[in-house]
Amino acid sequence: MQITQIRLRDFRNYQTLSLPLSPGVNVLYGANAQGKTNILEAVYLCCLGRSHRTAHETELIRQGERSAYANVQVARRDGPRSVEVLLENNERKRIQVSGMPIRRMSELMGHVQCILFSPEDLQLVKGGPSLRRRFLDTSLSQLRPAYFLALAKYNAALAQRNALLKRGQGSLDAMLDAFDVTLSEYGAQVIRDRMEFVQALAPLAAQVHQDVAEGETLCVKYKTQIEAAQSDLQAALMQALQKGRTDDLRRAVTLTGPHRDDILLEIAGKDARSYASQGQQRTAALSLKLAGAEQMQKEMGQAPVLMLDDVFSELDSKRQHALLSRIHGQALLTTATEPPRILECASLYQVRKGQVERQK
Repeated sequence: MQITQIRLRDFRNYQTLSLPLSPGVNVLYGANAQGKTNILEAVYLCCLGRSHRTAHETELIRQGERSAYANVQVARRDGPRSVEVLLENNERKRIQVSGMPIRRMSELMGHVQCILFSPEDLQLVKGGPSLRRRFLDTSLSQLRPAYFLALAKYNAALAQRNALLKRGQGSLDAMLDAFDVTLSEYGAQVIRDRMEFVQALAPLAAQVHQDVAEGETLCVKYKTQIEAAQSDLQAALMQALQKGRTDDLRRAVTLTGPHRDDILLEIAGKDARSYASQGQQRTAALSLKLAGAEQMQKEMGQAPVLMLDDVFSELDSKRQHALLSRIHGQALLTTATEPPRILECASLYQVRKGQVERQK
């Protein structure tokens, strides 16, 4: 998969932008706060329908304007695609895929596929479980539309069940029984897909980490409350929900299900959350993202667009070479300094005050 063109209008600090990209490594460089990350954010928006930096989409609209527009055109093995996102003040965002408006977000998933590593991903190792679940959910939603639908239905039922628990009036058993049927059905699918993905991801992440971290080991495991064979997950989750109902009623929240699961990370045999240095956190998080891209490529038959925001400046030359050797397909890299010599063969773009000029 290759992005051939990015077009922006009144998006963040860009009044207009029409940026053709090369099929290999593309480097956006320039001082801080010039607009490099905004380009990655626009691509992410077209991939997943939301920003990775803010939940307030009005922040994406250039100051003083009423709307913003982002368009990504891609070449795929099965033909070209175009994704357009229009954001307007006080209006719902509008998304079109190859000129056709989408009715629901599931229709967007998979047309443009990307993996993004940003400075915020340092928290992927030491932050809360929700960050690691989000990594799984964004990867799987792009790969498997059925996963995105199952996750959406699970989350909707979970929100309704929690609201019922908080209200806590009268006999709730019959209504809770109905929600538990829905949660166990879709929750089992979510757990099953996550377990399969992490199982495939783990050896890839271990190899990437070994290459980039000079032999240091990384172990990745999926941690779930539901101990059962994959074929029995639905029944096991139903049983766990019923068994935990007294505690759920007492605490007014659902305590069992994939919304409580996590990824366990061990570096050199030790729990990364407790013992990892900042450098180890960065390398482990980067290894997860690169392994995610490799697994997506295996499942899709084509590499997703890899976006690395200000990564190379934190690595020595040996680790830069190791990282570059793990990049397959198209990549968008940003750096606040002159590109390191290892990237001299890449396509270079200088970004200055919302303007992009190709250097080579």
